[in-house]
Amino acid sequence: NEEIDRLQHQHREEMEGRIWPRYRNLCYVPMAFGLWLGRLFSLPYHMTFMLGRWCNLLVYAILAYLSIRKLKSGKMIASVITLIPFNIFMASSYSYDPWMTGWFLYGFCCFFGELQQPEKKMSIREWIFMVAAFFIGAGPKLIYIPLMLLVLFLPKEKYASPRKRKIMLAAAACVFLVAGVRMLFLFEY
Repeated sequence: NEEIDRLQHQHREEMEGRIWPRYRNLCYVPMAFGLWLGRLFSLPYHMTFMLGRWCNLLVYAILAYLSIRKLKSGKMIASVITLIPFNIFMASSYSYDPWMTGWFLYGFCCFFGELQQPEKKMSIREWIFMVAAFFIGAGPKLIYIPLMLLVLFLPKEKYASPRKRKIMLAAAACVFLVAGVRMLFLFEY
């Protein structure tokens, strides 16, 4: 451990290359924040490493909590999905799987939460959160971006007006196409 700590604190040259973040690397932000925090407080390497894992687990737990709150019924199903032992294991390690699981769970819970309230009109804010959850969740593996098309199946009665419905559906289709084009033609994923 002492040798690893010594190597961690050695001066390193900065890496050259791309400085702006990539969409697919957004999933590593919680873990990177934990590592940054550990280095900020000059923690030993093994504690810094653990802090990165804890931050990943914390983000997963927050997303699970927000997801379950969105539902009026079926909270037990969302809880069971969240607490599957493999999901907890992955959330407490360096992996992008809990990022995808958490954001997709939030998107699905937003969708089903809206379906559980047929008389309530969906606000633009709620719709943006739902689409953003699917978009952010698909970041590490864009092959899952078609799950976002689920928002196209909301009933007409959920929208405040036909004009807003058309705008929201067109926006969802544009987000899907932009992500799909990046996946197919830029080969960055």
